[in-house]
Amino acid sequence: MNHTAFFKCIKDGTLHGAYLLQGKEERVKESAVQRVMETVEEAARDLNVQIFSALDAASLIAACETLPFFASRRLIVCRELPGKEQWERLSAYLPAMPDTTLLLFVVRGEANGTLAAVKAFKADNALVSFDILNEAEAVIWVQQQTKKYDATISPMAARYLVKVVGCELGELGNELAKAAGYAGAGQEITRKIIDIAVTRNIEYGVFAMMDCLLAGKTADGLRALSSLLEQGNAFSIASLLAGRFKQMLQAKLYMEKGLDKKTVVAKLGGSAYAAGLSYEAAKRYTKEMLIRNVKAFSDVGFLQVTGQMKDRDALEQAVLHCAPQRS
Repeated sequence: MNHTAFFKCIKDGTLHGAYLLQGKEERVKESAVQRVMETVEEAARDLNVQIFSALDAASLIAACETLPFFASRRLIVCRELPGKEQWERLSAYLPAMPDTTLLLFVVRGEANGTLAAVKAFKADNALVSFDILNEAEAVIWVQQQTKKYDATISPMAARYLVKVVGCELGELGNELAKAAGYAGAGQEITRKIIDIAVTRNIEYGVFAMMDCLLAGKTADGLRALSSLLEQGNAFSIASLLAGRFKQMLQAKLYMEKGLDKKTVVAKLGGSAYAAGLSYEAAKRYTKEMLIRNVKAFSDVGFLQVTGQMKDRDALEQAVLHCAPQRS
């Protein structure tokens, strides 16, 4: 189950039993927990919501068995997944848990899919995944959040903000707050304000640098690389570039199979914007060149660790040689 389906269940009042909430999008996940809490009658909420930061099977079962006080529902939130022995006890209990109890296991990040508890929740369609929003969802979220700052933003500016910052809502929310503060109450957040107030995601900087190199503007590309190095270390930038060329290589392989752009972008997954850029960039390279570039950026850390080159020198060398040959 994805987060959209889970929010619909909250709205429809159809949640029952136990659920496991996991995934990288922490802000939406915590919003979901808060929304579930709000389904418990406010006057008796403090008496009927219990949160466990650590798991003890006996205590958890006792909490679930407690009947609600002056409310129709009792909510138990546990922020730790059960281990093997605890899950054996809990899995035997959960089918008999009172209908008046709703149990949420909430973990940071992605849950370990090899655990018996995770497999069981997935089999029961009770594993709720809070993945990073796609670009279109993030744009809608920005437009909705902007209203809370008594500001406005056009769809085009919202899309630009998402491209600059990325789709992770924690970071996106922080940068939106900065832009709204700079614009001032009742004012519009424009692309110009975003350029002034917002810290650019390092991955966006990688795209900008690649655009320069693809256009044959090597000097501009190296200046962009210098700016990137002020934001992150050479190894992390090399990893991003290796990932970009891996995606371009995958796009190239799909293209060689005769797939069209729409199909290739869908198969690449992730951000449609990034996948589209990779598709267009892959046209400029041969498969052999892409393989070479993946290896060059992947080798930056190895060259540094073995003392053959400084990481920055290795990265600059890889960048200088990654531009496609101009016809």
